[in-house]
Amino acid sequence: MNLLVRYRNAPIKHKLMLIGLLAPGLALLTVGLIITVKDIAEWRSRAIADLTTYAEVVGTNAAPAMMFDDRRAAADTLAALAAQPDIVHAVIHDKDGVVFATYDGPGHTSHPMPSLAPREVHLDWGHLVIAQSIRFKGETQGIIYVESELKRLYDGVIRSIGLVFLATLGAFILTAWLFTRLQRAIVGPIENLALVMQAVSDQQDYAVRVAVQGTDEVGVLALTFNHMLERIQQRDAELARHRDHLETEVAQRTADLRDVNRQLEQLNGALEEKVAERTRQLVDTQDELVRKEKLAVLGQVAGSVGHELRNPLGVMSNAVYFLQTVLSEADPTTKEYLGIIKDEIVGAERIVADLLDSVRTKPPNPEKTGVNELITRTLHKCTVPDGVSVTLDIPDNLPPMLVDPLQIHQVFRNLISNGIDAMAEGGTLEIRASEDRQAKAIIVSVRDGGCGMTPEHLAKLFQPLYTTKARGIGLGLVVVKNLIQANGGTVAVQSERDVGTTFTVTLPDASQNPQPSA
Repeated sequence: MNLLVRYRNAPIKHKLMLIGLLAPGLALLTVGLIITVKDIAEWRSRAIADLTTYAEVVGTNAAPAMMFDDRRAAADTLAALAAQPDIVHAVIHDKDGVVFATYDGPGHTSHPMPSLAPREVHLDWGHLVIAQSIRFKGETQGIIYVESELKRLYDGVIRSIGLVFLATLGAFILTAWLFTRLQRAIVGPIENLALVMQAVSDQQDYAVRVAVQGTDEVGVLALTFNHMLERIQQRDAELARHRDHLETEVAQRTADLRDVNRQLEQLNGALEEKVAERTRQLVDTQDELVRKEKLAVLGQVAGSVGHELRNPLGVMSNAVYFLQTVLSEADPTTKEYLGIIKDEIVGAERIVADLLDSVRTKPPNPEKTGVNELITRTLHKCTVPDGVSVTLDIPDNLPPMLVDPLQIHQVFRNLISNGIDAMAEGGTLEIRASEDRQAKAIIVSVRDGGCGMTPEHLAKLFQPLYTTKARGIGLGLVVVKNLIQANGGTVAVQSERDVGTTFTVTLPDASQNPQPSA
């Protein structure tokens, strides 16, 4: 089974070689065997005939000696067999079966002959023995046994076999040479076809062609394969053209879709910006409406309540001043309580002033005002606790501001007071000032190290009545914004939780003309 599988998987060249050599080889071997068997048979028949002839001649010559019982003469007659080197033994038995005479060839010893009847032949591997009756005048005188070696026979057979083998080998070699030369006409085109098919399979190159070397079956197969490759090449070329056209169409459609998507994204972005802008406008408008509604309510209240409260507060302030004057020698407790009453009256007056200023900001009276001088005067009006330190970073060469000093003093007082209030556990209040020459403005920042504010608080910081303090009505920063805007400035705030809050005030310097706004 393995040989059959190996033969099936062998190259066609080897298969043809095996078939081309095996058939004549078997034929030559068969002929050689037949010739060898024929030669062996002929040699055997000739050997038997020759030995029979020798036995008859010797028996005829020995018959007279047996008639006269002349053993010596019979022995001399047998000695004539020495002329035949293949005869190694001869024995004459009389009619009673007694040995009458014997002959032993050179180098051979006598031994018993096999019991044979007349004309009977005994053949073993190395010897041939025949028995022939001795007759004289029609009367049997005895039997002669003649033994011959078969060495010459075998030598002749071996020579014959050798000649047959050499002839067979020569014929086999000649056949193999002729077949090897002739099989190229069959195997060459097939191998070429196989190589081209392998190249087409590996490289996908349908432009190659098989060389057609005849009009036989292999030539027809090669021609058909070339036609198939040509059709495949034409089909691939057509498919390539369709693919290129399709890729061009897809690229164009993709570019169109990309342009449409880009336009949609631009329109979407513009729409989102417009919606966001409109939303901001609506929110700002809503916040402004809420602020105006609150200010309107405050305006209605402030007119009557402000006057109603200022008169009693003025009387109380005068009374405290009178008592402090009269009781200048009073005990410390009385002086302390009079001071508390005076501070609370001042605080109430500030609330009333903030209430009135939040709804009715007076037109400013701008004049050149130094930043350092205004900040220093404001700090003297503020009470700074022991746990709070104030650091100033105000260059001496700053140009003066063109503002209403009383209104801006109130702005900085509110901001400084808020910063101090934010640092209940102490901290540092930093006040810095700088010049923006391009904008022709002075920038003042007030930074505290307090608890800071969340983004939600920052969004509502400048709304009326909004406050994060335990005490207060939420009007201080409203007044700050109104007064700063009235003096042509802006205010911004930045805050981070647990870090602190920074208010940045931008006011015009003295190089600008005053542009107050109500």
